[in-house]
Amino acid sequence: MVTAFVWGNVELGYEEKVVEELQRRPEISEARLVMGVYDFVARVQARDLPELKKYISGSEGYQGIRQLKGIRSTFTDIIIESIIKEPAR
Repeated sequence: MVTAFVWGNVELGYEEKVVEELQRRPEISEARLVMGVYDFVARVQARDLPELKKYISGSEGYQGIRQLKGIRSTFTDIIIESIIKEPAR
């Protein structure tokens, strides 16, 4: 399993539409609007790197995140290790 965080910027007025579309996709376990350098962040899960590439960049017959209407740019962080800590109190 490969997990990545995709950060993105969208055209003005498309923020909620893009996040709603991302939340409908089964490969995306979480999608949030954020404030700062980016407009949204999405957690994408795939079986392997080729499948992750398809989900982000698209392929024949599949519209990837980068191809969604309103997307201006994306930045992807691929997770190499998960470290679980105790929740803060």
